[in-house]
Amino acid sequence: MFYESTKANWLAGKVRVVLPAAGHGEHVKFEADGLIGFKAAFLSAAERKLLAELAKSDAQAFAGRNLALSGKGKGVLQTHAVEAELMLKEYRHALINGLGINGDDYELICVSWLAGLSNVGVAFRLDSQIAYLLVDSACGQVPDYIPSFLLDAAKELTEFMRTFVVPDQASEQKTEWGSLQHGPITAYKFKLVDLPARVFS
Repeated sequence: MFYESTKANWLAGKVRVVLPAAGHGEHVKFEADGLIGFKAAFLSAAERKLLAELAKSDAQAFAGRNLALSGKGKGVLQTHAVEAELMLKEYRHALINGLGINGDDYELICVSWLAGLSNVGVAFRLDSQIAYLLVDSACGQVPDYIPSFLLDAAKELTEFMRTFVVPDQASEQKTEWGSLQHGPITAYKFKLVDLPARVFS
């Protein structure tokens, strides 16, 4: 009943599309605020599957996007799902080569819109109570005032992950490094205070 409107809102960037990293399951989650979120919650299982397949299908345009960037193709569909797939690769690389941690120890998702930023990475490890917000700074996504940004981001992460999240770094601390094709990538560190057994529920 609400499939077409939810799909339209997703394409308009009003519905968050959360894709798992490669090898970390097939679940695709949709998040939205207000009435849009209310409608999304009432999608049938078939409609949810259809929208998830659409997101996955769009992500397969990643190879075509590279062709367009090389100047050998044009008219490639560029959606939030395509960008999310691209950034997941960047953020996985950043975890391993930038932070020097085993990226496979962290769950990694890409959120189309969070804390006023687009296509951000959220990496977290429950047993260590650690979470990182990963941002592609090359797109001009640089907060004006870090302390306020950290507080706002912690609030949104708390609501998004359904567990208490607080900043876990000095206000002017900055962790930044290059990446595969984008970058620089900036990481902001947070703590999962309540030692949750699970999140997003």
